Amino acid sequence: MATPFPNILAETSLTALQSAASGSNDALVVVYSKLDTLRNHSQIFPAEIGISSVVEGHFAINKEFGTEPAVVHALGAPGQRLVLAPTEGSGLDDDTDDVRKIRDAVKGGISKAIKAGSRNPVLYLPEQPPNDSEDGNGTYISAEADYSHWVEVALLSALNTSYVTLVVREFNDAKNPSTSANLNEKLDSITLVVPGVSDRTLADIVSRTEALEKGRRLCQGMCLFSNNLLTSFYDRGRFVLLMWLVSCYPQNITT
Repeated sequence: MATPFPNILAETSLTALQSAASGSNDALVVVYSKLDTLRNHSQIFPAEIGISSVVEGHFAINKEFGTEPAVVHALGAPGQRLVLAPTEGSGLDDDTDDVRKIRDAVKGGISKAIKAGSRNPVLYLPEQPPNDSEDGNGTYISAEADYSHWVEVALLSALNTSYVTLVVREFNDAKNPSTSANLNEKLDSITLVVPGVSDRTLADIVSRTEALEKGRRLCQGMCLFSNNLLTSFYDRGRFVLLMWLVSCYPQNITT
């Protein structure tokens, strides 16, 4: 049984996706922590895409717009779907905040996109979180306020939301072999867009995250004790060795 996995693409600007509305992408999931990020829409949405007017129109009639996950019709967005995915609260610099807020926001946004019918969303991360444990005035925030791997966390959350368990995949293959390909993974691809990050760095992040997610999926499948997996101590030994390789050399794990 083939193991499905979304194709991961990466860009450093939405401008590179100007033709996404007529391409394979079918939703734009925007993750942000401050409402001002969305209010200053002209700074995060290029004029060529034509989304700013949609956002401005909704702000004019709805005071709660942008404060909770939502799917908005926007002609300039891929698939005409603009998915808002705010983090809980009013930012990421409180003494109780950590990277899990980004994880939860991505999960909520990708889930909304999937329920709306998307299979190839763009995951847009326009807002950089705090990069150290102090605010701009030198005030100590929290020892846990480490966002150094926030992009990896966001992408892992999207991949986890797309994941279908081994038991369900085996059931789909047995009951609907002709249509199981669309049922065994919720997404076909994820296009990650992170401004302010170099192409090389983003490529390294995608490669590392893909390896970690494949290891996580393998671990979760093995723990289900399928008849096709974990059939002997020999298999268990190979699994432990693979997990060690993934943890030590994730950049070398490609399949």
